[in-house]
Amino acid sequence: ALRLRAMLANDAGRVVWADETLDAADPEAHAADIARSLQARLDAGTTRFPVPATVDSESSVHGVPLAGLRVLVTRPAEQAASLIASLTAAGAEPLSWPVIRIDDPDDWAPLDRALRAAADGAYDWIIVTSANAADRITRRVAFVGAALPERMRVAVVGPATAAALAAAGMRVDVLPTQSQAEGIVAALRPLGMDGARVLYPHGDLARDTIRNELAALGAIVDTVVAYRTVPNGDGNPAARARLLAGEIDALTFASPSSARRLAEELGPAFLAAARVPAVCVGPVTAETARALGYEVAAVAAEPSAEGIAAALAAWRREQRDAIAADATQRNPNVASDGKGA
Repeated sequence: ALRLRAMLANDAGRVVWADETLDAADPEAHAADIARSLQARLDAGTTRFPVPATVDSESSVHGVPLAGLRVLVTRPAEQAASLIASLTAAGAEPLSWPVIRIDDPDDWAPLDRALRAAADGAYDWIIVTSANAADRITRRVAFVGAALPERMRVAVVGPATAAALAAAGMRVDVLPTQSQAEGIVAALRPLGMDGARVLYPHGDLARDTIRNELAALGAIVDTVVAYRTVPNGDGNPAARARLLAGEIDALTFASPSSARRLAEELGPAFLAAARVPAVCVGPVTAETARALGYEVAAVAAEPSAEGIAAALAAWRREQRDAIAADATQRNPNVASDGKGA
C-alpha cells in the first residue's frame, strides 16, 4: 500500500501534520481527502488532531488512530493501567490524573454478615455491578471462611466484572447485553423475581435502580456497601496544569464519580470556557457528564478500556471526515472525485 506523509504550514507559524496509509482501492482520492483536511485545519487555525513533528517511519495515523492526541485519564491509579495501555497502543499520549480512589468500607461487619447469611442459604441471587465490588466480595468470602452455595445464582453488570469473579473461581449465571443497572434488571425480569431473595453489595455512590426495580418485581433486596469512592486530593499536579493550560485534547471518564470530582476540581467557569471533549464509558456516565457541563463527544459501545479507546478513535475519524467535507463544500475548485479542478 502507498503511504502519505505530509506537513503543511503558513506564514503565521501554524503547522499541521498527516501520516497515513492510503486506501488501496482508491489511493489518489484518499490522498486528496487528506490534503483537503490539512488545508481546512490550517485555515481554521486548529491543530486538534496533531501528528507530532517527530513522526518516525513506522508511525501511521491509519495504524495508530489517536496519534498525537493528548488524553486525560481520570480513573483511580490502580485501575488506569489498561486504559493507558489501550490509548498508548492507539498512538495517544495519555496523562493520568486519578481524581478519585476506591477505598474499603468504614466497617466490614455488614458485608461479612451478609456473606455468612448467603453461605447459609439466605439468598437466591447475588448481584455484582463492578470489579471493585467483585474484589471486595471475593476477599471477604475468603476472610469469613464461608463459601457461597452452588444454588445461589450470580448476576453481573458486564464482562470486566465477570472476569474479576472468574479469576476468583466464581461462576456467572447472568451477563446482560446492556452493561448497566437497567440491563441487569431487564435480564432478570423474565426469570421470575417475585419472592426472590437478593443480596446486592455495591459502592456507596450507587444508584437505587437495581434495588427499586427488583423490589417492584417482588424481590426482597438486601443492600450493603462493599466499597467507597473518595476524592484523591491533588492526584497529578502536572496533568492538572496541562489541562488548565489548554494542552489536553480529550477527557475520559469511566464512572460518574470521576466526572463529578473533576468538575469540582475545575469549576463550572473552566468547563464552560474550555469545552474539552469527553469520552464516557457508558450512557449513565455520559448523562452525568452532560449535566455537569462537559462536552460529551462519544460514548463507548463496550464498557471497557478498549471500548473507551475505540470510541475516542471513532470520534476522531468523524471529526476528520467533517473537516474534509467542510473544506470540499467551501472550496468549489476541488472536484468531488478528489483529483482537483
